[in-house]
Amino acid sequence: MKLKDLTYGAILKNLLIIALPLTLTNLVNMAYNLTDMYWIGKVGYQAVTAIGTAGMFMWLAYGFFTLASSGTQIKVSHAVGEKDYEKLREYAITGLKIALFVGLAYGVVIFLFRSYAIDLYEIPTQLTADWAKTYLGIVAFAVVFLAINNAYVGILNGLGNSTTVLLISTSGLAVNMILDPIFIHVLDMGVAGAALATLIASMVPTILFTRFALKHTNIFEDFKLFRIHKDHVRVITKLSIPTSVQSLMFTLIAMSISKIVIDFGEEAMAVQRLGSQIESLTWMIGMGANIAISVYVGQNFAAGKWRRLIKGYVLMFGIMSVYGAIITVFLYLAGGQLFDVFLDETYVIEMGATYLKILSLSQLGMMIETICAGAFYGLGKTKIPSIISIVGNVLRLPLAMYLSNQFGVEGIWWAITISSILKGLLNLIMFIIESVINENIKFKYFIEKYDVNIEG
Repeated sequence: MKLKDLTYGAILKNLLIIALPLTLTNLVNMAYNLTDMYWIGKVGYQAVTAIGTAGMFMWLAYGFFTLASSGTQIKVSHAVGEKDYEKLREYAITGLKIALFVGLAYGVVIFLFRSYAIDLYEIPTQLTADWAKTYLGIVAFAVVFLAINNAYVGILNGLGNSTTVLLISTSGLAVNMILDPIFIHVLDMGVAGAALATLIASMVPTILFTRFALKHTNIFEDFKLFRIHKDHVRVITKLSIPTSVQSLMFTLIAMSISKIVIDFGEEAMAVQRLGSQIESLTWMIGMGANIAISVYVGQNFAAGKWRRLIKGYVLMFGIMSVYGAIITVFLYLAGGQLFDVFLDETYVIEMGATYLKILSLSQLGMMIETICAGAFYGLGKTKIPSIISIVGNVLRLPLAMYLSNQFGVEGIWWAITISSILKGLLNLIMFIIESVINENIKFKYFIEKYDVNIEG
């Protein structure tokens, strides 16, 4: 099987080998999302609002997907560090089975209850609400494929094989980008066309990931669908539950905030939807670095290379902090021009420029949170960053309610920014504390640094 051992060799080179393909994957994903918004934006801001509302429930799905992918990635990376390839296979198979079950269950629920879900938002325009229900009804069939893809990504990232993730993920996104204008405009299917393009494109990576796994690895040679290794399920879900709850809480809070936003009009909802896609210039790149540092720390943690672990973390933290600062300046200065590319309504463009100016101030905090959380995941300590994220995200809701009463819709943007800064600072403080008080890291780092002979 193809894997990358990160426990030896140049640290920066190893980090880049993992991070660059993941970063490129996320850039392609961001390009797709923005292309999607471009074509949908030409239908009108109501179409953007419809997809943004329905998309919340697809976003929620990824919280459930994490039940399989997060713990699987951690255990696969640990197995690589320990050179235990039998354990690697067992955890990979178990993670894929969890993903299949979760994807099927969530997809069925979303399809059956799509009308009730959209009605929760009390969208003022019936056409927009109907479009949202149509979109959600179609993409519900894509959920199982997205869940399986997510599990494959976790397995391959744990192996250090992010290049394959890049190639296969890009193929699916390319299909989506090609089909979007055809279905939305050429065939005049509108929102339904965007949903159908997403469904077809989600199937492509599933086929390619499965083909790769069968042809180029022996991971699934002993795959039996109905044979469940209960101990591995318990270990994976125990590691995954904190990050899954974190993701679910983040999305539920975002959905609640969106309900507050829509009270200020469908234009405000469109701004939040499109603005978050533009803002993904930070967090999608950050997630590539997050996974890279998680895999790197995980392998070196399992191999007991503590000094190397800390040096890699400090290096990645410095690089991504500089990137966060650059994006802050870019979004603050270019917000209006960015929105002008996608929408024609002057009032909505001006509102979007204000959104990006306020949110730009949170980018560095977001990047710090992402890197520190990735390092914690690699250590197998998923609870600490998850608790910080949950508390910070829950804080957003009362802040948004209070500040929106004081400053209108801009108060909601400030609530998001303030909480992001706080989460970044708390994650940084907690990781510094962990590095100082963790007896393994502290003791073994001292041994490696000063060449102490512990055997005599």
